[in-house]
Amino acid sequence: MEKMKQRFFFVMVYILGFIIIFPQQVFAAASIEQNQSVRVTIRYEYDKEPISETAFDMYYVAEVSDSNEFILAEDFKDYPVVINGRDSSEWQETANRLYRYVQREHILPCSSKMTDQSGCAVFSTEGEGLRQGLYMIVGHAQTKGDYVYTPQTIMVSLPAYDFTEDSWSYDVSVEPKCSRNDKKTEDYNDSTKKNVQPKKENKSKLPQTGILWWPISTLSMIGMAFIIMGIWMIHREKRRKSFE
Repeated sequence: MEKMKQRFFFVMVYILGFIIIFPQQVFAAASIEQNQSVRVTIRYEYDKEPISETAFDMYYVAEVSDSNEFILAEDFKDYPVVINGRDSSEWQETANRLYRYVQREHILPCSSKMTDQSGCAVFSTEGEGLRQGLYMIVGHAQTKGDYVYTPQTIMVSLPAYDFTEDSWSYDVSVEPKCSRNDKKTEDYNDSTKKNVQPKKENKSKLPQTGILWWPISTLSMIGMAFIIMGIWMIHREKRRKSFE
């Protein structure tokens, strides 16, 4: 009975190690086609109504390396911002910080365009010379009638990984959230903001540019540890039997 338990433990160790290491093989196979052109369509609307004649700016934040790493672009390389391993809320925080940096340093966008009558603006490699990488999309507030419509600043990766298809998508569509405020309220807020001193950014931390699939290497090391431990236990068991 004790021998069966040991065999069962060894089998489970090998299975666990295989399961942990296997995802690295899957993600490694999903490589980016470096020469593939990219395209992003911005769809901008409020309450399902398209908003036309709204200006959107594209900022090239980081490039993608051969090993699927984000590397900060020239305009942002000295800014302390984390651009890998982000969830949705953290990406929004990153976008807001980068936008403040762009305003402070007067960084120019790599491309700008207005939405058409359907509320769409399309940026592409062929049209605007977009490269593969990480972009920040900044929309301008617009007054229509008694309301001010303000788009949310967002981040987008070109290409973007489609987890449902387990592949990279080179034609991406985004829908920035739109907030609508009464024009009188917006005018009042603008006047009060002029008296508020902006907070200084903390530059004590260096930018981090880890890989997009940062958990994979950690899990692989754990899997290897389990395998090594299993081999060591087998070797120890054989030595014990040889002395019996």
